[in-house]
Amino acid sequence: MRRDFPSVPSLLGVFAQVVRIRSFKVLVAAGLAVSLCTASSHAAVVTVGTPLPIPLEENIYISCGQPGCLFTNPSAPSGLSDISPVDGVIIRWRLYGPTSKTGYRLRVLSPFGNEYLGAGTSVSSTVAGTKVVTTIPAHLPVKAGQLIGLEIGSDAGFRFGISSSVTSMVLEPAPFDGESTAPSTAWGAGHYLFPFNADVLPPPSIAGISPTGGLFTSGTEVTISGENFAEVESVTFGGEPVNFMVDSESRLTASVPPASMPATVPVRVVTAAGTAKAPADFSYEGPSPSCIVPRLNGKSLSAVRKALRRHDCSLGRVRRRHHATAKAGRVKRQSPRAGTVLSPGGEVGVTLGVIPAHTP
Repeated sequence: MRRDFPSVPSLLGVFAQVVRIRSFKVLVAAGLAVSLCTASSHAAVVTVGTPLPIPLEENIYISCGQPGCLFTNPSAPSGLSDISPVDGVIIRWRLYGPTSKTGYRLRVLSPFGNEYLGAGTSVSSTVAGTKVVTTIPAHLPVKAGQLIGLEIGSDAGFRFGISSSVTSMVLEPAPFDGESTAPSTAWGAGHYLFPFNADVLPPPSIAGISPTGGLFTSGTEVTISGENFAEVESVTFGGEPVNFMVDSESRLTASVPPASMPATVPVRVVTAAGTAKAPADFSYEGPSPSCIVPRLNGKSLSAVRKALRRHDCSLGRVRRRHHATAKAGRVKRQSPRAGTVLSPGGEVGVTLGVIPAHTP
């Protein structure tokens, strides 16, 4: 429900002063020309709103006089617009210039026909003081295309800058979350730079991991490549956190400790904006298949074949001495010796001899 705004006439008189300060408008526009920047597509954190600090009009101070008024710039060039270009989470915001007071909140708004719908609210904050940029932590989800605004309480206020390249909007009273309000017409079409901005962190994504596996008995250094690796809270392999180092916003290195047994596990990166899962799992691998030569002395030829199969080996050349037969002969020598590691299917030669009959 819309409530009357008691101080509209006085505010209109205040804003009328803006028209007369043409030299200040030129000064602000020139100052902003060197400070504007477009968010890089490779930057993890996207700053939405006015670059701070900015020159402020010293003789004009905006206050609300009622529970909540909301200020934002929906129509502005890149670098000044208060519209988020990405999905993500607002992880912090900044406010410049007010005196030290309470009652400042960051708001998220969704276009709703000719009105704007409240879609998220930060906690109320206190600013540091005049001509100081106050940085305020937050965790406020936002979607691409949603508008970010500054709400002030009845006791709060701020000064502003001016730029002809922006068109300002005021919602008074500010809508509650889940409710909508049309922009106020009492404020007119202003070109005011509201002294706040917000850092939006998009959710992370993982393009790949390298290597995709390692021996479970030893640790492995794994490189994880992707996007938006800022404000990383944890990296997990199979749900277990591991030590990691962020090399850049597109790469981090994880130290994977040994595991108790071979296994294949998912890899996830968790940031303040969400969780990303790697497209390929990581494999804790067992030793590579090999022939580890068993001890064969004293075995019959049939027992030799069974033992070699169990150890992924094969029977090589068989020599016989003293008329030893395959059935009665026993291994007297083997080559290579027991414990030797061969490639899978490696051959082991044996020499059969006759074991003398036992005589009492």
